[in-house]
Amino acid sequence: MTCHHASNCPLYVQFAAEPALKAWRQHYCENQYTTCARYQMSETGKPVPLTLLPNGQTLNRVRGTDEITVTAICNAITKGRVKMVKSILAGKPECLNARGPNGVTPLIFAASEGHLDIVEALLERGADPHAKNDAGHSAADVATQKGHHECATLLRNEMAQAAPMHTPQASPASTGVGDEQELRSGLLAMLSRLNPFRKSA
Repeated sequence: MTCHHASNCPLYVQFAAEPALKAWRQHYCENQYTTCARYQMSETGKPVPLTLLPNGQTLNRVRGTDEITVTAICNAITKGRVKMVKSILAGKPECLNARGPNGVTPLIFAASEGHLDIVEALLERGADPHAKNDAGHSAADVATQKGHHECATLLRNEMAQAAPMHTPQASPASTGVGDEQELRSGLLAMLSRLNPFRKSA
């Protein structure tokens, strides 16, 4: 049974591209949702902090506006909302080739989800088909791995026509607090340590 908060849980908006989200969703949202700390607090009628994780731990993290925008794009991609993706990028075009967790760009994320219409929309706006994630895989590679062959064909055709861009190796998002790369590394390290199946003490 699925949690009735799953469709509008802010956790999806914050961590749409995070590897940990899938594990949280499968364990909590789609199965043992009554053990989720967010669910339990919502049932008391109290406001649920955005930083509260399903296992009861709290994520203390400064998030820049551009990083939040990239996450919002990934959240829209997950839901297949091409108009929303276009709308977000209209206001923040600089996030088109931004790199999120594991070096994933919006185009790579869309390819992994198999949303051909969103892949097309991103390419039309100038998304770099040559960009690679931290594992060295392009959007076409990811689409092939996931079995999204139409996306892979489109992307490979685009790669054959477009010259590689000189994209930054880290997200252009700026928090204005400390070093962004250090913050990113800290977040990924924290997420890798967080066990979604263990509640905090």
